[in-house]
Amino acid sequence: MPAALPLLLDDPPGTALGTDLSGRVVVTGAQGTPYLWDVLEARPLALIVRDDPGDLTPLLAHLHLDKEFMYLGPRLEYLPLSTCERRALRLLAFGLSNAQIAARSGIRLSTVNSQVAAVLAKLNVPSRHAARALYWGHPFPPPHLDN
Repeated sequence: MPAALPLLLDDPPGTALGTDLSGRVVVTGAQGTPYLWDVLEARPLALIVRDDPGDLTPLLAHLHLDKEFMYLGPRLEYLPLSTCERRALRLLAFGLSNAQIAARSGIRLSTVNSQVAAVLAKLNVPSRHAARALYWGHPFPPPHLDN
């Protein structure tokens, strides 16, 4: 087996977003398409989605990451959200209120209200709670969001 891969276990889910992922293999249990797109945009070496990471040694031994990026997970659907709407969804998924999202993003509360309403409509979900569950792939409790 080649030298040990820099492995990041995304536990609790959301940990990967606060980390430099370049050159790292990320393993997560979160299966929500929006979250997985956010992790992929951080350009890890590989992203592996598994309910139970268990013993990854056999899987990692067969990865050939010297040639290209690898993704092992559910099929990723297109997200009809703008960049700003995706940011609002991400922060909402971490449990922030619209006022907190506005303060953190440096934009008006009315803008965030519009963005969140657009997210709910475009994703066809009835509530913030449903949007949060969709983001993570199932109803994980929102992890702590560092500054």
